[in-house]
Amino acid sequence: MSPSTILALAGVYGTVTFLSNVLTTRYLADQWGRRNMILTGLSGVILVEIYTAVMQRRFQDSSSATGKGFTILGIYLFAVIYYGMLNSTTWLYGAEVLPIALRNKIMGIASASHFIVNVAVTEAGPTAFAKIRENYYYVFVCCTTFFLIMAYFFFPETRQQTLEEIAAAFGDDIVAADPGKPGSLTPGIKAHLLVDNGTSTDHHQVRRVD
Repeated sequence: MSPSTILALAGVYGTVTFLSNVLTTRYLADQWGRRNMILTGLSGVILVEIYTAVMQRRFQDSSSATGKGFTILGIYLFAVIYYGMLNSTTWLYGAEVLPIALRNKIMGIASASHFIVNVAVTEAGPTAFAKIRENYYYVFVCCTTFFLIMAYFFFPETRQQTLEEIAAAFGDDIVAADPGKPGSLTPGIKAHLLVDNGTSTDHHQVRRVD
């Protein structure tokens, strides 16, 4: 593969990731929901990684240019799914569900961890592909499957919900203010929030302090 072809493929990859990020964040995050995007993205990543592993196993040592082209296609399918469904959505979701007192600290740790792991995965890549070849993809299939299970059971929907509704979705007791007196609390009155967790609608109590 010539240097100009490699440069062109890198340019296409960057364009695909940028457009996928912008378009889905703009038109899907608040319309379709964070939970749906995360579950779809994780499922799609698993399928694409398996596809790429199978294609690499079949065509890595082959002379078929078409087969190798379809193998490379897996990289671009991954880019569309990951950057379209997960990249921005996970950062948005994390900022929404974290308590304000911890948000900046946890997001900072998450950001640092993200780039540290990226460096580790990138550095390990050449050796891993040389030693275990396409099986390196299955390491990520296992990790992604674990996160998919966690997201399905423990990630409630936060689309178009207030911080109080999000807190209620995680079982927090919410103190509600008296709507007639800004900044005040009215004792002895109870209300309910409807929180959609993606599979059912739960009623969470909003209590007022005495």
